[in-house]
Amino acid sequence: MGFILLYLLAGWRMGYSAAYQVMIGIAPPDRTDCRAIAWVLSVTGWLLVPATVGGTAGYLVSHDIERWRSEPGATVIHRMKREAGG
Repeated sequence: MGFILLYLLAGWRMGYSAAYQVMIGIAPPDRTDCRAIAWVLSVTGWLLVPATVGGTAGYLVSHDIERWRSEPGATVIHRMKREAGG
């Protein structure tokens, strides 16, 4: 919630397009009108965006792996033989 408020404040002060570009690292924060907000937004973007993407990917992969682990071994072997054609 704090990140959303920071982005909205930065967008209001320097424009939402500029705030987005600073957040994802396209534009440097020292070339904006509000350098203090831009630096905080830039650092937060560098920390939060990769953590969010990595956390989402990790959750999806672990959820898929857990789905496979919940099947009994005999069922998995039978399905593998069926899919292999023999």
